[in-house]
Amino acid sequence: MNMHRISRKHAWIAGFLLATAAVAARNFDLRIADAFFYDRAAQAWIGAHTWWAVDVIHTGGGWLIRLIGFAATAIAVAGTRLRRLAPFRRGAAYVALALALCPAVVAGLKQVTNVDCPRDLLQFGGDRPYAQPFGDRPDGLPRASCYPGSHSSTGFALMAFYFVLLDRRPRLARSALAGAILTGAAFSFGQQARGAHFLSHDLASAAIAWFVLLALDRWLLESQAKVGARLILPIAHVLPSDGVPPGGLGIGRRQTAYPALARRRRAGIRHVFQRVFRARVPVRPATPEWRRRGGPGRRVVDADQGDAAPFGIPR
Repeated sequence: MNMHRISRKHAWIAGFLLATAAVAARNFDLRIADAFFYDRAAQAWIGAHTWWAVDVIHTGGGWLIRLIGFAATAIAVAGTRLRRLAPFRRGAAYVALALALCPAVVAGLKQVTNVDCPRDLLQFGGDRPYAQPFGDRPDGLPRASCYPGSHSSTGFALMAFYFVLLDRRPRLARSALAGAILTGAAFSFGQQARGAHFLSHDLASAAIAWFVLLALDRWLLESQAKVGARLILPIAHVLPSDGVPPGGLGIGRRQTAYPALARRRRAGIRHVFQRVFRARVPVRPATPEWRRRGGPGRRVVDADQGDAAPFGIPR
């Protein structure tokens, strides 16, 4: 991986984090929620109990991500048996792990951040005072678990396709990245319309998802020689290659199957065998054996006696 690609990846993390900090510091969360998602006249969130926010974005979106994860897992498993799926196996495993780990990490952080949901705040019909993320929150309040945004992280986890396609299909990778960001933004919109999250919550989930994807990329995709990559072993009947067929998932980030060190090792072993055979080392040990010779009775005959010429190192 070149330095330009590394800088681009870290720039995305910095951009998400800076946007999150700016939104939280300037109280944009409250302003955006009040201006676009909370109806003061009806004293209700515009997406609460609606088909498009609850059934389509939340429930339907969750099942969409699950189906993609199941399909990626099936390809990764079937690639161990089917030759035509073998080139896609590593990329599919990366996508499956990404779709599982990103929401898991965000869900774990929600249990320790202790941040309230917008619908629980006094400004929006709730009973709790507003406190900025990681700010001073009264101790008597019940524990909260609304930061970062868990549902939006499942949409942002689709940025895994960008990492898989980046080396081999950069234009398609950029399209996949745009689609993943739009999906995460749609999930964020639905949750904010229901009063479940602020904008800073979903920006934080996007930054966390990108960091998890970057870590998985270095662990699984960049080098087949790394410890993590060895968890997915190559298949014996598939010829090694540095690339993938056109239209593939870009799983070709693998080294050649026989690096220079292995070639030198095999050449040395082959040279030893050639020296051994040139020296005419006996194939069978010269131990006494019983032979029947010239009528009844048997006697011990040395192994290098008999009709055939002796086979061994010349004396």
